[in-house]
Amino acid sequence: MVNPLASIAWSNLSSPLRSRIETVPPYPRTWAEIDLAAVTHNLAEIQRVVGLGVSLALVAKADGYGHGLVPVARHALRHGCKWIAVATVQEAISLRDAAVDTPIMAMSPLLPIEAEQAVFYDVDAFVENTE
Repeated sequence: MVNPLASIAWSNLSSPLRSRIETVPPYPRTWAEIDLAAVTHNLAEIQRVVGLGVSLALVAKADGYGHGLVPVARHALRHGCKWIAVATVQEAISLRDAAVDTPIMAMSPLLPIEAEQAVFYDVDAFVENTE
């Protein structure tokens, strides 16, 4: 199917129409509702099963799977998680910039420049190769 908007010369549109088109969310009929009470219950249940001697880590990569990295991480930390795991050092830096001071693990392989950032921001990293 051809997108009828693809052939529009955006610069020729009047400003009100152009701003209205550009501010429509890319998927306006898609949303997610997160039941934080269910998240809290699930964290407590996981902790019960694994035991109090085991520290929980929440995997909050990809902006908390689209639900907001910082709010999801803060909620998990308030409800039993001791670690936050993210995909990249940049996500870890976002948490540090938001004053999240718990241990953070970056799960993706680090680029050389990211290794320096990981040390500076106190981010733990997976070691995939010791060579």
